[in-house]
Order: sequence, then C-alpha cells, then structure tokens
Amino acid sequence: MTASTARKIDSVLRPGDRAACPVRRFAAHSDVPAGALKFLEAARAGAGGGKAALARLLRATHLAFALSALMALAAVLTADLALAQIQAGETASVPHRKVVAAVPRYWPPQYDVDDEGRPIGFAIDVMEEVAARADLRVTYRVFDSFPEAIKALNSGEADLIPNSGIIPERLKESSFTSPVETFVISIFVRDDTLDVKGLDDLAGRRVAVVERNVGVRLLKSRPEITSVMHRDLQTALFNLISAQVDALVFPRPVIQKLAREVGLESRIKTVGEPLLEVKRGIRVQKHETELLVALDRAVKDFVGTPAYQRIYVKWYGKPKPFWSV
Repeated sequence: MTASTARKIDSVLRPGDRAACPVRRFAAHSDVPAGALKFLEAARAGAGGGKAALARLLRATHLAFALSALMALAAVLTADLALAQIQAGETASVPHRKVVAAVPRYWPPQYDVDDEGRPIGFAIDVMEEVAARADLRVTYRVFDSFPEAIKALNSGEADLIPNSGIIPERLKESSFTSPVETFVISIFVRDDTLDVKGLDDLAGRRVAVVERNVGVRLLKSRPEITSVMHRDLQTALFNLISAQVDALVFPRPVIQKLAREVGLESRIKTVGEPLLEVKRGIRVQKHETELLVALDRAVKDFVGTPAYQRIYVKWYGKPKPFWSV
C-alpha cells in the first residue's frame, strides 16, 4: 500500500478504527479501488447510510469479502450519482425509438427462449413493461451466453441488456438504471456434503465459477481455493452433481430455477451466509444518456407496482426451500 493510499484511508477513519478497517488491512497486500475510497469518504460525510454500512464492515471477519461488499455498495452509490448527474443535465426524449436488446439464450429465470426461439423470462417481461412506459420499441437478439451478449453491447451491435448485475468493474464501460431486482450470491454443495459449512471450509477444494460472473471476482482473493472456470451454468451445475468440483458459487435464484427445471433440486443445498448481495438494472452504453434517463424514469415508475409483482411471482413463484446449513 502506498503512503498516498494510506493517507486517503486514514483521513476518513477515526484513529481507533484504522487497525480494524478491512479496506486498510486489505490494502497492505493489494491496491484499493477508487470506488472503495469514495465510499469511505461518503461514510465520513454520512451520505447514503454510509456510517451504518461502514460499521457493519468493520465487524466483518473475512477481509476480502468485506471489501467485496464495500465495492458492491460503492458500485450502486457511484451508479446512482452518475445517473443523478445525467438527469440534472438531460431531458429524456426518445419517443418511438427502436432499440436492440442483447440477451443470453439461457439464464433462468431472467432469460430463456420458447419453442420457437423467442426470448422469454423475468427480464423480458420487465423490459416490455418498461419499454411501453418509455415509448420504446425493442427488438431482441439472442446470444449463446452472457459474455457474448455483453460483447454485443460493448461493440454497438446492441443498445442495452435488460437485466445485468451492477458491480464496480462494469461501471467503467456501461451505465445502469435504478435496480429492477436484488439477489444474493451463495455457495452450493451436493446434498450429501457434510463437511462444508461456509467459505473457510472450501480451502484446498475445487469450486466452480462461471466466466464473467461475480463469483470469479469473489474467489480471486482466496488463493487457497481452486477456482474452476466454466463457460456456462449448466456445465458448472452438472460438474457439481457429478463430483468433478466440490462446490459452486453463483447467484442463488438462477441456480434454484435451473435445478428445479432439470429435477436436481433435492441434490444440492446452500451453505453458510450469502457471500454478496447484487442489485441488477438495465445496462446501456456509456454514451446513451438520453436512453438511460428515459429507461430509469420508466423503471422507477414500474418497479413495485401490482404488474411488477405479478411478473415476479410468475417467474420466481414460491420454490421449495433449499436445505441451508
């Protein structure tokens, strides 16, 4: 950690908190992202509930995951600030605009295709409602994986992705609306696994992650855990069931939906506390400021309405609870 970084961190902490601060201790071995420092500054000023969030982080026992939680909060804080600045200087005017939405072929319950190959899912139903409120006409392009959909957005082949996690590294290349949903990242193991109770028990074990998913970042700071990269969730799940890996780290509702659909719900379980909470919004290119403002207003108008609640129940329903230990 550089002296400059240390001074920045120390300037936003009381002397008695410095030794316990997970960001400061983590920084002794790694660079501290600018977003984390900005969040600490917000905490000092009492902005956005920062003090309470910081207090919780100071009590965290796993430093790297405390930092991940901090970065996730910073990501949402940064996204909200950027959106507010855009809204202050822009008037949304995109009547009857046609937009292209890039969607992965299978990432339930957000994304799927019907028998005729047309996109369906929670993200699609929400997108249609939001588009109607924003006076947009959406054409969907289906890609075989989430990374391919992201590549299409970044290259300009598509204008948006209807549902994507708001995490720090994505804010460098994309902008996001206010959240359309929130879910958690969890550890999954086989139902007959009895010696894994949480993250620390994964030391020396093989753990499945899926490329471009937040699970990759979460395990990067734990060198004692062997991350096994997979191109898609289906392969990762079946490798868990077949004991090719010992655990799987991934968003909980997506795993639950897939496991129910393929009849494996009773074969897996969650263990430990959630590793991270991730908010998800509509993702657009950085330069699409008018489109972002129009979409964000429509999202705020729609989320929480009876129509939104019906869509949520339609795709999430009331699943059988996973046995969690």
